Amino acid sequence: MITKFKELRDYILEKWTAKMNKPVSEKAPQEQTIGELIFENSLYE
Repeated sequence: MITKFKELRDYILEKWTAKMNKPVSEKAPQEQTIGELIFENSLYE
């Protein structure tokens, strides 16, 4: 069980890191960073 969890964690970290390293122009709209979302929300207040 522990090894399964470790593999899953490594897989998620790998995917997340790959996503964060993508240039902004390649990101899909739903792949915005938290900072971008907060910034956009602050524009409408």
